[in-house]
Amino acid sequence: MLPEGEAALEAALTTGARYVALVASERRAASVVGTLRAAGVTDGQLAAVHAPAGVDLGDLPHVEIAVAILAQIVAEKARSVPGSATTHLRQKPADTVVDPGVRDERRPCRRR
Repeated sequence: MLPEGEAALEAALTTGARYVALVASERRAASVVGTLRAAGVTDGQLAAVHAPAGVDLGDLPHVEIAVAILAQIVAEKARSVPGSATTHLRQKPADTVVDPGVRDERRPCRRR
């Protein structure tokens, strides 16, 4: 039997939703995903989990976390609409480039 939080997430994943937010730290999210995977949730279903949830805006108060999650939902929705201004964001870059704003040149960032 899964803990309450994991059971709720598993139930959300059975709905076929494309976006399921998990408000948790990266460490907790990895633990939850591992628990669900061990319980038989498929990688295809787990692909819908966005964790930590929301657009990464740094350390935010709870109210602003909600806004960051809504921003991520809007972005995901826009990516799925053909011809939208963000349709190009669906394509994953084939390579990485060095971020000039990062001191450590070995740390890559994605090309947009």
